[in-house]
Amino acid sequence: MSTMNQPASACISIDLNEYELAPEVVLRSGSLSVRPDGQVTLNEQFLSEIRQHTESLQFRFLIHRQNKNRLLLLLGDTPNYSFRNSGSKKDREFAKSLVKGGVTLPARYNMTWNAELNGWVGDLSAPLTQNALQSSLRSKRRTSK
Repeated sequence: MSTMNQPASACISIDLNEYELAPEVVLRSGSLSVRPDGQVTLNEQFLSEIRQHTESLQFRFLIHRQNKNRLLLLLGDTPNYSFRNSGSKKDREFAKSLVKGGVTLPARYNMTWNAELNGWVGDLSAPLTQNALQSSLRSKRRTSK
């Protein structure tokens, strides 16, 4: 068999002891996303997690005054924010406040349950790519039908 048409990497000797397993990336996690048009969305995984704690989509919703990189969604008696059953709502004022605070939209907050607070803490992640945003929207449309 001729090696003339094969790439060089097809012919080299590889010592597997020089390699390690690549860590598996967790692609989906509970998140809250905010688009430039003001659409605030709880992703499917996060919505499912919320439903394990409560049927209500009403929260005490707080964002850090100076550093808009962290927000809180708390369960309790004094909700100030609610989502439709689909896990989304239009909130242009919130989106504007994020931009004014230095957050680039679209933005995604990775949400983690905090038992002491009886709610979720959201930390701003890297900006959403357009493909990730479109994928998230397609997924949301399929589940809301």
